[in-house]
Amino acid sequence: MKMIEIIAHPSSKLPRVETDLLGLVHIYTKEPAQDGLANRAIKKSLAKYLDIKESQLNLIAGAQSKYKRFKITTA
Repeated sequence: MKMIEIIAHPSSKLPRVETDLLGLVHIYTKEPAQDGLANRAIKKSLAKYLDIKESQLNLIAGAQSKYKRFKITTA
């Protein structure tokens, strides 16, 4: 079981995934932070970035925070 922590940036103009100088992953999405829209878009972007299936990612902390922690399961 692996974990990854990300920093979410909802309602961004340009959707993208970046890694900063400290190795933190920043995910920018156009979706607003309401009704779980941003979380779903972030999960999809993170799965694509990691080249894994969305079903292998579980949000375990930070559902209502910009700091999120995902558990990565192996298929």
